[in-house]
Amino acid sequence: MKECAVSSPELDRILRLMEGFHYPWFIAGGWALDLACGRQTRAHEDVDLCLFREHLVPLLRFFEDWEKAVAVPGEERLVPCRSERDVEPSRHELHFRKEGRSVEFLLIDREGDEVLFRRDPSIRMPLGQLARKDPLGRPYVSPAWQLLFKAKNSRSKDEADFLTHLPFLNGEEKRWLLSALRIHHPSSGWIERLENEV
Repeated sequence: MKECAVSSPELDRILRLMEGFHYPWFIAGGWALDLACGRQTRAHEDVDLCLFREHLVPLLRFFEDWEKAVAVPGEERLVPCRSERDVEPSRHELHFRKEGRSVEFLLIDREGDEVLFRRDPSIRMPLGQLARKDPLGRPYVSPAWQLLFKAKNSRSKDEADFLTHLPFLNGEEKRWLLSALRIHHPSSGWIERLENEV
């Protein structure tokens, strides 16, 4: 755990918003990487959150009076989300809005104590390795897990995130990311860099 903590009004807003939701949830995206290293490394457009699909019903109940939509995979469009039936397993991205506020949730699946990588369920991470907390108790996903999502079809900011955050990964995280990349994205240029690190 890092000695310092990231100061952010956006993260403070999320913590206030999720107060009273009694199921596991995690900060994802670029903010998860910054929480892992203990400092903000770049500007972020929003705060992505994720939680287990098994807690979808309590989530929808918690945001009962919000406008809810779900993304249709591969179609780049949102459709109304009225109940858990509108979030079939291939759908994983939820958007909630209310009075100018918005929050996005990504659903993740697990089997027992293993979390499944959505794009290839053969890639797994123990829950104890995925779930992290910063010095202020803010929950976030493992930086190795987040970087795996950024590896394929990476944008310039994803490449920058990899180079910035690689030095903060410990040996176990580097080995997991290297193994996962060999399965998920074997042509990734990140593999050679990781091979030189482990």
